[in-house]
Amino acid sequence: MRMEDAKITLVGKGTKIFITIWAVLLVFGCQTISFDPRGRTVAEAQRITIPESGERVGVYNTEDLTLAYRMVRSPGQLNISGEIHFSDRLAENFPIVRYFHLDAILVDARGKVLEMTGLTSTAYFRTQYATPSDFAVTFKTPVAAGENVQAVAFSYTGKAFDINTSDGSFMDFWEYPIY
Repeated sequence: MRMEDAKITLVGKGTKIFITIWAVLLVFGCQTISFDPRGRTVAEAQRITIPESGERVGVYNTEDLTLAYRMVRSPGQLNISGEIHFSDRLAENFPIVRYFHLDAILVDARGKVLEMTGLTSTAYFRTQYATPSDFAVTFKTPVAAGENVQAVAFSYTGKAFDINTSDGSFMDFWEYPIY
C-alpha cells in the first residue's frame, strides 16, 4: 500500500467515526426534547374559561397583539372566532409580518393540555395598511380520561421585519404559556 493510499484510508475512517459519534450524541441528546404539549400544564392566569353553553366574548392582550375573541360551545364542539390587531410597537417599527401563527390550547380543569390546534396563519402581512386579521374555526373538543375541555389559552409565534432599513431589521415575537 502506498503512503498516499494509507492517508486517504485513515482520513476516510476518521471522518466516518466522527460522523457516527456526532449522530449518536444528537440522537441521545434530543431524546428529552418533546414537542407534544399534551399532558403539560398552562398557568391558571393564562387560562380563559369556556362557558358550559352559549358564548363568551373577550379581549386577550399582550405586548405584541390584541385579540378580540368569541367562543361558542355546543355539544362536542367549540367555535372560536376573532380579530387580531398587531400592537403599535410592531406595526410602527416593522411594517411587514413575515409570518404569524396562532394556536388555541385546550385544557382541562387542572390546566393540563388536552390538545393544541391552529386557529390562523398568515405570511407577509402589511401591518400599516391592512385591516385586522380575522378568523373563525370550529373543531371537536377532545375528551381525555373523562376530562372535558374547560378552558383555552392562546399561543402564537411570528416574525416581523422592516424592509426600509439598510440592515433589514427584524423582530421575533411569541407567546407560549405551556410549562
